Amino acid sequence: MQRRLQRAHSDHCGIVDAILDRNPETAARLAHEHVATVQAELQKASGFRR
Repeated sequence: MQRRLQRAHSDHCGIVDAILDRNPETAARLAHEHVATVQAELQKASGFRR
C-alpha cells in the first residue's frame, strides 16, 4: 500500500507541475496515465477481468 501511495503522490505532483507550467497536453496525458494505472490496480485487486 505504501508504494502505491508514493506512486500516486508522484503522479499527482507531475500533473500539478504540468498545470503550473501551463502545459495542458502533458497534464492531460499524465492524468490519463494515472487514472488508467489506478483502474488496472483496482481491477487486479478485485480479480476482475475484461
